[in-house]
Amino acid sequence: MEDKNITTENKGTEEVLVTIREKQPAPADMPEELKAGQKEPADVPQSSAAGKTSAEVPVKSRSGRSAGRHSASGNQAKRSASKQGGSSVGQELLHLLIKIAVIALAVFLVGRFVLGVHLNHGNHMYPFVMDGDLVITYRLEPCRVGDIVLYQDPISGKNRISRIVAKGGSTVVITQEGQLVVDNYIPNETVFYLTQPAEDSSVEYPYVVGEGGLFLLDDFRTNGSDSRIFGEISTDDVKGKAVYIIRRRGL
Repeated sequence: MEDKNITTENKGTEEVLVTIREKQPAPADMPEELKAGQKEPADVPQSSAAGKTSAEVPVKSRSGRSAGRHSASGNQAKRSASKQGGSSVGQELLHLLIKIAVIALAVFLVGRFVLGVHLNHGNHMYPFVMDGDLVITYRLEPCRVGDIVLYQDPISGKNRISRIVAKGGSTVVITQEGQLVVDNYIPNETVFYLTQPAEDSSVEYPYVVGEGGLFLLDDFRTNGSDSRIFGEISTDDVKGKAVYIIRRRGL
């Protein structure tokens, strides 16, 4: 059989190629059984459709591989973003720990070498410092006469505060009338109590303060544990001078 002509039919939006094959007339001497059994060739559209189906298979396969590659790329990007996020959190935590360490070190250095806090017990410095007050001390400034200083009591070993009334080279006298005299002068003080000599003390007057020494007295001078008991202390024993008083009773 031979192809005679080709026509096209439009069905919807698809264009289907139809091949019309013309049958040659059967020979005259062909038996009727053979004429009846002669079959027409298969329709071209089916083979064409089959061809289209076979052509579409690789396209779908390529599309599947492309989708797989996109999915793998997406997973890799998610893992990368997750690692970057974890690294960012770790860096922020490290920076926070560094800041805390720096602040703690600064507080330690300030508390060790610059400032100090002392909780006062008793009224031996009344009325300037009372029982329960917080005393802020400063260590980097030299002490002068009249300053309140923090030191360690040579007898009890506890920290306490007293006022400097004389420094090295000065002569201190406490009269029987309760008057303090330093270098033959009566100091100008805001103390409302008489300065009485301590009983059973080995300190004798006139008392000459040694070089680098400090003579300390409490503001409540009727009785007290100060230089009238243990004598002078060294300037190296001073832990700071009072710069601020916090009244805890007023909080």
